[in-house]
Amino acid sequence: MTTDTQISLIASIQRLASESEIEYDKWCYYPIAKSRKMINSRHRSTIMAVKLNKNADRAFRFEILKEQADNMGKDKIIEIVSSIADNSKDMTFPGYPYGLIDADYWARVRNDEIESYKTRLYSEISKIGIWNLISPHIKAIDGHEKIDEI
Repeated sequence: MTTDTQISLIASIQRLASESEIEYDKWCYYPIAKSRKMINSRHRSTIMAVKLNKNADRAFRFEILKEQADNMGKDKIIEIVSSIADNSKDMTFPGYPYGLIDADYWARVRNDEIESYKTRLYSEISKIGIWNLISPHIKAIDGHEKIDEI
C-alpha cells in the first residue's frame, strides 16, 4: 500500500510515530483501511499498522478478516494484537511473531534444495527430449543466478 506520494503507507506511519515521539514500546494504528471503497473490493480484511516490540526497527502491516473485525470491536482487536506482541520478543527478529519465523523456517525451500530439484528436473527434461524447447525460457530469467556463480 502506498500513499498518494508513492511512499509506503506503513513506512509513513512508522515515520509519523517516530517524529511524533510516541513513547510506547508497542503500538497499533487501527484501522488504516476497512472500507471496500478504500481498498480492492476483493480484499476482505481490516488493515492496520503495528509495532509489536520496543526493540523492533520497523512496523508491520497486520490484517484481520473484515467481518470478524467488525464483530470484535476495537478493544478485542487490541487484545489480539497485544497477544501477538507477547510472541514477538525473539531477538532474532524483534517485533515479528516467533511462530511466523518458525513457520517460515520450516516451510521455505532452501537454495540447496532448489538446486537439487532443478538438477533433477533438467535431467528429466533432457531425457524426454524437450530441453531445446525449454532452455530458452529458463535462460531468459536466470541471468542473476549466473552472475551469482561468478
